[in-house]
Formats: sequence, C-alpha cells, structure tokens
Amino acid sequence: DRKFEERLKQMDQALLERAQQHYAWEREQLALAEARINDRLKGIKERIEEFKEAHPGTQAFALASLELSALSKKQKLIYPTVRFDGENSTGTGVIVFKENSGDKNRYLILTAYHVIKSIFSSTPGDVKSVKTTIFEQEKKQEVAAEIIDKQEDLDLALLRFESADDLAVAELATVEEFHRATLFTPVYTVGCPLENDPYPTFGEIAGINYIYGTQRFYQITAPAYFGNSGGGVFLSGNLKLIGIYVKLVTLTQHGRLNGPATVIAHMGIMVTLDDIAKWLTSIGHGFIIPNSK
Repeated sequence: DRKFEERLKQMDQALLERAQQHYAWEREQLALAEARINDRLKGIKERIEEFKEAHPGTQAFALASLELSALSKKQKLIYPTVRFDGENSTGTGVIVFKENSGDKNRYLILTAYHVIKSIFSSTPGDVKSVKTTIFEQEKKQEVAAEIIDKQEDLDLALLRFESADDLAVAELATVEEFHRATLFTPVYTVGCPLENDPYPTFGEIAGINYIYGTQRFYQITAPAYFGNSGGGVFLSGNLKLIGIYVKLVTLTQHGRLNGPATVIAHMGIMVTLDDIAKWLTSIGHGFIIPNSK
C-alpha cells in the first residue's frame, strides 16, 4: 500500500544519506593521512639535506666505494681468468699460483681437462702447449701453457707457464671456508663463452649431490655456455675460489631430445674445492690450497 511504499522510500533515503556521510568521512580521513605522509616526507627530505650539508663527502665516498668494489671484482675475478684457444675449440682457466723463478714468474693454471684434451685433439701435429690469452688490466697477451698433470674422473688439469709480468692470481678459499658454503650460497662464475673475453655471471649453489659417473659435483645457477668450462666459481662475499666449472647440463644428456644438445644455461656443474685440494695434494701441489698440509 501507499504507506508501505513511503516507508521504503524513507529507508532508501536514509541509507543514501548514511552512505554519503560515510564517503565524506573516508575522503576526510584520506586527506588527513596524505597530509601526515607529506609532512613526514618533507621532514625526511629536510634531514637528508641537512646530513648532506654536514657531510659533503658522503656521496663521493659512496660512489668511490662502488668503484672500489667493481675494481676489486675485476682484480680478483676477471684478471686471473685465462682463455685457451685451439683450432676448433675454446675454454677457460684460472691462474691459482705464482712463484718467482729467476727473471720470470712461474704461474699455475687450473682448468677442466676436457678443454685441453679437445684442443690437443683438434690441433694438427705433436702439440706440447696450449695457446693461452691473459687478461691483465684490460690488456691482452698470449703465452704458451704446458700441461703438467690431469685427473680425468674429476675433469681437472693443471698447467704451467712463465711470464716476466706480475699477473693477478685468484685467491683460493680454505677447505673450511668452502665447507661453510651450502644451498643458496651466492656465487660468481667467470668464463670465456664462445671465445669472448672473461664474462662474469651471478647465481647460487643449487645442488650439492650431483652424481656424474662415479664422482659427486655441485650444481650452480650462474648462467654459462660453451667455453665456460674450466672457469672459476667464486664466493660472492669474499670473491674466493671454491670450484672449477666443468660441465653444462643439456637435455640430450638426459635422453629428452634427439639431435643437437640444448643447453640448460642455469644448471652448471662444478668440481668442488674439497676434491681439488685432495687431488692437488696427491700430486705434490697441495701448497696451492691455503692452510693445506
């Protein structure tokens, strides 16, 4: 009836008025909140300006720290990295030891054995040494490095060369430092993929129990490609060497594809410093590893 309809209209009007009041209240609260945030931001900006005026060298110090960090990474990661080149193959190595030997310095390089084996097999003649490119302070030089020992199961090789120059040497972690690294530990890997100059990538330790053949390896997520083999894997915190990159994982290896291998760039395999130390000690070169006996 008419009274009922009027009552419904009154209720609708009351609800509309209440909604309008609530909307007005919300707008007022939002305006107050925005004003408070703006006041706080203004105060923060004022304090930042006051700090900058009181400490005029802070910005310069921060920029200098970033530059120093980049320089340190070059010195410890890039400059100790070498590239091996053959007729149809390439790979990477890491300078891990320097000893003064008369007028020249004697250097030792760690790398993956399959890199050297591939270069020897693809180079005509009786090959005794490997063409090795040194990257020092943005300058390149070529030397001939000779292999002095190898371990095929671990895919490791040790090479030697001489140079009158004072070249950068990678800093190796102790075995104890290596053992503190575990899953999710951030790392850098440096290699010379596709005949490029040393190329650093960043990732994490993703596996500590990868079995290939009879050996156990670590897996890392730092992207890599053909030519990275033999390069160093370094802790991101102190830039110390904890392993040698020896293998790319491909789909073909796991029987999932026919034809050319498809590289899984973020699933790299490295020989651990623990196994490297045991091998070097067994061949009389344990002195390369810090604190090794």
